[in-house]
Amino acid sequence: MGMGMARGGFNQDLQIQDIPTYVKGYSVYMPVPWTGRMSNEDMDVVHFAVSVVLDSKSIAAFMKEFCSAKPHTFREKFELNGKEENAVHNQITVLQYQHQPVIRDNPSHAYYRYGKDATVQLDLICEYIFNRKAYDVIKPAPIKAIAGEQAAGQPVVGG
Repeated sequence: MGMGMARGGFNQDLQIQDIPTYVKGYSVYMPVPWTGRMSNEDMDVVHFAVSVVLDSKSIAAFMKEFCSAKPHTFREKFELNGKEENAVHNQITVLQYQHQPVIRDNPSHAYYRYGKDATVQLDLICEYIFNRKAYDVIKPAPIKAIAGEQAAGQPVVGG
C-alpha cells in the first residue's frame, strides 16, 4: 500500500519508505504524536506503520489485543544462564488508524480467500517504546548507528 506518515495524518501521495523510525525530533515527515514522546537516554521511541486485513467486526478486538499488556519471560541481561524473570507490559500505542473495505474483485486480492463476511484493511501508525536499560545490551550495531548512538571509530556491521 505505500502508506506514508506525514503531518496531519495518512498521506498516500507522499513518497516515503515505510520503515521504523527512531523519534529523535520532528519534521514535516514525522507527525508530532499526541503522546509527545521522543527517544532519550532512558528509552528509544520508534514509529512504524502496519496494515492488516481482517473481518470488519474484528477491528476493535484486534486493536485491543494488539495494544494489550502481554506476559513474557526473559533472562537477566539476556545472558544464557541469566536469572529467568517474568514481566507483563505493553509497549505499543496506536497513534493513528484508518480502515477501508477490501474490494475482492481487485486483482491484488485474486488469490486470497476471505470468507463471506465483510473484510477491511486496517492501517495503523504506531509507537513502540524500548527501555534502553533493558535492550541496549542486545541492540545491533547497525541499529545503534541509525539511532545515532554508534561511537566514533566503531565499525558498523552490515552498514
